[in-house]
Amino acid sequence: MWIRRRQATFGCAFLLVLFCIGGVLPGSARDDVKVFFGLGNIEPTAHYLLSVASVFFLALATGRVWLAAGVTAGLGILIEIVQIWVPGRSSTWVDLGLDMAGVLTGVCVVYIYRYFECGHYG
Repeated sequence: MWIRRRQATFGCAFLLVLFCIGGVLPGSARDDVKVFFGLGNIEPTAHYLLSVASVFFLALATGRVWLAAGVTAGLGILIEIVQIWVPGRSSTWVDLGLDMAGVLTGVCVVYIYRYFECGHYG
């Protein structure tokens, strides 16, 4: 096993907290964070990559790929709904689409990881 369950659990917890905090930061605070770290227009990339990584680590931590996909997709939907009421934020179909694309990619990455982990290649 390349990534141990404890490492996957830590990675999963870290990413889900980052996902939630980033999703509900008010617009002005989000802009300040982007300027401080020099992130530019990171939102589309963040939506996609955080979804991929969340599915990956949650699936490794729980051993259940589709549960991980459902939880990550549900969290993405919930955050987009909550953003309607967060000052300076908006909820868009594009963000939700990036989240769902990340979830599907994450499922594929988990299956590819498991394939190579089991040594079914070459």
